Amino acid sequence: MAQKNTAAEEKQLKSANAEPLYKQLERHLRSEILGGKLKPGDKIQTEDELSESFGVSRITVRNAITLLVEDGFLIKRQGKGTFVSHPKFESNIISMSGFSTSCRLEGLESGCKILNRGYVPATAGDAKYLGVQEGEEVVKIERLRFIGGETHFIEIDTFRREFGFLLEEDLVNESLYDILKQKKGIRLSHANRTLEMSYATKQDAELLEIPVGSALFIFKGVICDENRKPVHRGTQRMRADKVKFILNY
Repeated sequence: MAQKNTAAEEKQLKSANAEPLYKQLERHLRSEILGGKLKPGDKIQTEDELSESFGVSRITVRNAITLLVEDGFLIKRQGKGTFVSHPKFESNIISMSGFSTSCRLEGLESGCKILNRGYVPATAGDAKYLGVQEGEEVVKIERLRFIGGETHFIEIDTFRREFGFLLEEDLVNESLYDILKQKKGIRLSHANRTLEMSYATKQDAELLEIPVGSALFIFKGVICDENRKPVHRGTQRMRADKVKFILNY
């Protein structure tokens, strides 16, 4: 529900103040978010409603909202409105926990959409890291991952053909790593990973609901079992405004 402001709150914007009105409004809304009055997932007032409530122009409101969107406090959803963002997802670089498990441990609501899955010819990279022949059939699974209903990253996983059973599994509601453990007794315990920066392509932008050229983290890895045998290659194209990396050792 959109939140209404009291008359007392409206008076917080002072035209005589040296600070621009849009910065005053931005600071006010930021304070409500940090103070918990506006919670993650809450829809804020429309530009017209905020303009009327605070007695400022729509341009002033738009500038304030733009700052909060850029800082990750708000997110715009086309045709739906502007909402308070969920906190950034903390990804532990050296952890072997899967995305679903990590979200569960942090008390976050995770979601998933299957983009593509099936057999594809192995690339030179697949051949190098998975121990297959280039052109040989491998299993490829592409998913869009959500936290609290917001898009966070595109995940692409490639397995040897022997993992074809994954194509029939419920990868929307079940953890892929839990399935590997339960069905095949595979415990993932080693990984070689790289992290680099990139920018959203048109396809990235459409899937992640961000502008073309937005900053992305590209997180790549070869994940191995307890015997250091490669199980799969993974690539995650992650929104830089929605994730932060931590390193514990």
